[in-house]
Amino acid sequence: MILAVPDAWREETKRNYYPNRPVTFVFTPASGEQFVVHVSPVPTSPRNPRPSTGEVHEGVGKSADRLKSQSVEPELKIVDFRAGEIFGSYYAATAREPKPGEFKHLTQGTYVLADLIVNFSIYTGDGGDGVVEKALDIMKTARRETR
Repeated sequence: MILAVPDAWREETKRNYYPNRPVTFVFTPASGEQFVVHVSPVPTSPRNPRPSTGEVHEGVGKSADRLKSQSVEPELKIVDFRAGEIFGSYYAATAREPKPGEFKHLTQGTYVLADLIVNFSIYTGDGGDGVVEKALDIMKTARRETR
């Protein structure tokens, strides 16, 4: 998977960072702690088949429902997107009472790229300086190349 990440972002690859996700790419600013972006691709398989657009939307909706009680927003709107062969869904939430050291804003979703199901989370503080938009553009322009 190839992601066009801004030069000013640092990248770290973490193995088994989340359960059932073999690898997670973690992006942060070159300095400071204004944001963190997690991208976790998982290959499709007979046990983990490629989902439809409706299944992605539904899965993201279930994730939003679990988080709704902790967010400022009474409803978390699911946004669907398509970019070429990529399709996915995401939502944005604001933490009602973030703990010290936690981010206030979360944009989270899933998209499908070729034979990959990609989960992503974008954590930002106040005034994310366009990070969410940049990160979503990265998701929408991802490419799949096999070795």
